[in-house]
This record gives sequence, C-alpha cells and structure tokens, in this order.
Amino acid sequence: LGIDAAQKIAILASVAFGTWVNPEAVYAEGITGVTQTDFKFAKDRGYAIKLLASARKLDGGIDVRVYPALTKDDVLSHVREATNAIKVVGSYSGPITLVGKGAGDLPTGTAVVADIIKLAASVERGNLLYLPAGTDVQVNEGDFSSEGYFRVMLKDVPLALAKVATVIGECGINIKGNAQYPELKDSATNTMPWFFTTYPSSQHQIVDALKGLEKTDAIVGKPFYMRVVE
Repeated sequence: LGIDAAQKIAILASVAFGTWVNPEAVYAEGITGVTQTDFKFAKDRGYAIKLLASARKLDGGIDVRVYPALTKDDVLSHVREATNAIKVVGSYSGPITLVGKGAGDLPTGTAVVADIIKLAASVERGNLLYLPAGTDVQVNEGDFSSEGYFRVMLKDVPLALAKVATVIGECGINIKGNAQYPELKDSATNTMPWFFTTYPSSQHQIVDALKGLEKTDAIVGKPFYMRVVE
C-alpha cells in the first residue's frame, strides 16, 4: 500500500520545506498491482521497477506522492534490499544523491540515537526543534503528469485492440506504442498481456482511463498503470 514510504516522505518533505506534512495527505500507491509480466516488460527495455516517494514544492503547496515506477536512473535503478537512496534536486546545486542502509538493527539504531541526541541538545539550548503546525500541502491529482503504460489482459478476438485504444484515447491520452506477449497467453480466458505506452498524462486522465477500461468487454481482469521516471 506504500504506507511506510508515505510516512517517510512526509517526514522528509516536512524537514525540506519547513512545514508539517500529514502522512494521510500523501498520495500513495503500493506494489500490490505489480506482476511478473511488468518485470519482464521492464527488463526487456532496460528498466528497473522501484517504489518511489517524491516531494515537490509547487506554487501554493507541496506535491507529495508514493508510486511504483520504471526507472533508468543511474543510482535509483540499482538500489537493492535494505539499501535506500534519497535524490535531492536543488535550484542551483543540481541533483545530489545519498545512498545508505535504511533497515536493520544497527542502521535503525544509529538513526534513533542520532535523533535522541539532537533532541536532547535542542532542549538544553532552549530551542526545542519543532515544525509549524499548519500545512500547505497540495495533493492535486490533476497536476501530476508522467509517462507510463497501461497493462491489460486483452481478449484475443477481433476489435479488442481497437476498443482499448479508443478508451485510452477518449480520455485525452496519446498512445506512444504497444507491445504484446503471446507466449504468456492464458488459454483459459483466451487473453494475453498487452502494454500500451503513453506520452505524459495527468493523474485524472489515467484514473478516467482505468475506470473506462474496467467497463470494456475487451479485457479480462483489472487494468493496471505504471509510471515511467527517467
């Protein structure tokens, strides 16, 4: 569900932007919808699938999100197991990436002790660390635009492909390309995985397309959307 990542990015966003970010306000997608077919699609194209948490300061607020995505980032795409990475992009500094252990007894213990020491020092100085109680977080789904792909189990019948493409197009999404995996055909349902890659699309367009695809008789099962972050 992305809850742990949402809480972490809420803390980081609060510190970075000097305002309290409620974890419940973070838009979060987990990895429950990701399948082995997605990993095959990603590997065939040189991508890695990672759960990303992002925070961006916008006019009038902060955009904070958690979502699985395909990435070719030199550092993020190679993060494995208990290792975490934080990439900060400054207005003048450019990208700065920090990589280190994010789980385990010693890394966790080190972080907890560091926080206790910092809190104790601030109490002794009389300037207790705090963040403003207010929040100007803006989680506007329509503002978050990204490339990505729709993955569906398409029926192997005439016009099925056209129906899916029409649903996506009617939501204002421009299809970049498509790919199929006939070797993964499910004979029981007469379907096979199809991927429809897209040009940058807004969150509300993606949501509308997913709802439309669920209603069409051209697919079986639940459609899925994955973002691509270069």
